[in-house]
Amino acid sequence: MIKSLIADELASVSDSRVREHIQSLLIEPVATLRHWDYGKPDTKYECWNVLAEIGGLGIAYSEYGFGPKCPWGLVRISGTESELSMGMDCFWYACFMDAYFESAASEIPIWRVFKQGENESFPGTPISDELDWDSAWKEVERHRESDTNARFIHHHTIGYSRAE
Repeated sequence: MIKSLIADELASVSDSRVREHIQSLLIEPVATLRHWDYGKPDTKYECWNVLAEIGGLGIAYSEYGFGPKCPWGLVRISGTESELSMGMDCFWYACFMDAYFESAASEIPIWRVFKQGENESFPGTPISDELDWDSAWKEVERHRESDTNARFIHHHTIGYSRAE
């Protein structure tokens, strides 16, 4: 079932680089009991690790805790039992792709710098070519220093379907 959910989301991704990157990182789903820090002490929930760890984080799926509304979480995939926690709600997402773009996507050059006008819809107007994560952040900072009255962010322009 989890593989099917991921496959359905991947089918909606507009960029082959992103699909290939995800496919290179997917692992066979592995069940792990993770600490739930918001209830009775020693409460644990079953989570399924689905994406290999990059930069300390991987992606897991769980119907418990923050699921089913937000079943995709950025978590440590490896570590001691005490380190395996479900973490905070801000690291759990309604769809797999949202979790991916908050983690492993920093490895590929899909990020652009956007300037946001006062009444402009998110993310704004792109003002750079595609960059890697670090270069995009440096460009954002450079623009923020040179134009303190404008708002600059980095984001991607990869299309995909979001879960409802």
